[in-house]
Amino acid sequence: MGVKGIQVMPEPPVIEAIGLARDNGIKMDIVGTMMPETEAEDIELFSDLGAVSVMIHGTITDSENWDAVEEKLLKIKEIGAVPGLVTHTPFKTTSSLLESNILDLFDIYSVPVNKLGYLMDCDVYDTEVRANLDNMIEKLNKTILVRNVLAAGVLKPEDAFSYLKTVSFADVVALGIASVDEAQETFSLLRSL
Repeated sequence: MGVKGIQVMPEPPVIEAIGLARDNGIKMDIVGTMMPETEAEDIELFSDLGAVSVMIHGTITDSENWDAVEEKLLKIKEIGAVPGLVTHTPFKTTSSLLESNILDLFDIYSVPVNKLGYLMDCDVYDTEVRANLDNMIEKLNKTILVRNVLAAGVLKPEDAFSYLKTVSFADVVALGIASVDEAQETFSLLRSL
């Protein structure tokens, strides 16, 4: 279907599915997300899986405890994975990140983005608000992974992907897929764009 990678949470059924896919000759880059409270175990798991990148969960990032985040980023670098941050609050956290001392310690930044501003920390997502986010993201100078582009299923894929074409900072797109039919529909549509 043209899928090159998978972003995973360290949940047993997901890890089992990765093993099954590998057993069937499917190769994908793994981007892991460390969960709060299990960071050490998660880093070890993702190291064993050969993850190309490990991201720090948004709950941790959005706490803005940059000393603690720095410590976790350095542990990710120790296993040879590309370190990244996830945020659930792109406006608040990005603004704070720009003033932090950790900008040189991560390469990927995952943000929720969709035309509704759904699951983003804004009341409206109009042209002015969008320009503000664009400006902050550009100043970060990171690889940007966008997610929640379907607004948790509120948007139709055609509508979401059409909007996504207007997002200048999107380098990588992560999509939540819940079934084989959904995967076929979504990835077929993406290939046609």
